[in-house]
Amino acid sequence: MIGVTDLTEHLHAAIALPLRPAASARTLGITRGVYASVRGITRLVGGGLDLVLGPVSNFTPAGNSPVRDDLRAAINGVFGDHLEARTNPLAIRPGLVLGGRPMLLDEALPLAGAPSSLVVFIHGLCLHPGHWDRAADASTEIEGTGPPARRSLPTHVGQRSDRAVLHFHYNSGRAIHANGRVLADALDSLVTRWPGELREITLIGHSMGGLLARSAAHQGLESNHRWTATLRRVIALGSPHQGSPLERTGHIVDRALGASRYTLPFVRLGSARSAGIVDLRHGRLLATDERPRLPGGTHLHLVAASRSGPDVRHPAGDGLVPVDSALLAEAGDAHWITRRRIPACGHLELMTHSDVLDHVEDLLDD
Repeated sequence: MIGVTDLTEHLHAAIALPLRPAASARTLGITRGVYASVRGITRLVGGGLDLVLGPVSNFTPAGNSPVRDDLRAAINGVFGDHLEARTNPLAIRPGLVLGGRPMLLDEALPLAGAPSSLVVFIHGLCLHPGHWDRAADASTEIEGTGPPARRSLPTHVGQRSDRAVLHFHYNSGRAIHANGRVLADALDSLVTRWPGELREITLIGHSMGGLLARSAAHQGLESNHRWTATLRRVIALGSPHQGSPLERTGHIVDRALGASRYTLPFVRLGSARSAGIVDLRHGRLLATDERPRLPGGTHLHLVAASRSGPDVRHPAGDGLVPVDSALLAEAGDAHWITRRRIPACGHLELMTHSDVLDHVEDLLDD
């Protein structure tokens, strides 16, 4: 917990002293004394996570709400299960988002016209819906694999008038099956209020989001939800369906949190493990060992990235998720699975790569 206290001070410094180097920043004056006191208390009583995270909920960078969104998403990814158990105000409440605003289950749907197709985007660990639009800058900073296409996949997909684009915003530190249940129930409520005929639903998830999409589809099928009858595609971008051996060394957390100076201090907590992170290690989608299923007529489209060129299979895949895991190699040549490998591409770059955008558009038009 001493490390958690150090983390919090570095967070505070990154916000209050943005011109100082993020990796070495410390707070000054009275604030520094306060953190010294917290360290002393933590050494005496231990288990100071609630004490440390409490003040973070009051960090509100003036005029820069994306910073707060980044902080909250990062904290939820590492400690989200703990935050939820303690009803901490930092805990993200999972739900569907339209146009940046959470959707209420009993409100009329503010959709233009009556779109017949619904596409739901699901972000990954320690991220939030806004990262789909900002992924190009993030992938350039983290992956260093060359300039990605600076197009937003949700914006690109939503250009068609017959499509509605929503996001699922969730606490990525919760167990994947718990978030999958919330998504399944939210979609079931949504289809009953849809303004017109909804002919097809597509779920697109990046990293953890792809696992969550499969979990929601299975749980919706088990509960006889109406929306599963119109689920046509689950598209998973760089998702560790067979787990990720790199998770146990903290690389997934380190890479995800290194996306900005405001989340970089969390890299110090490479040994932190929320329920969501543990699920990523094992590729675990459900609360039981039951094999996840998809509704009949639903296809699973898997996309993997590899840092190597088109003729070489890089053993580490995209740097975080091995290719075989992202392509669910253990399932064999199942007729309901399609597979695509994007060469010379990193994990976050999958969210913006031009080949991915073209591939997704082809799938939606098929």
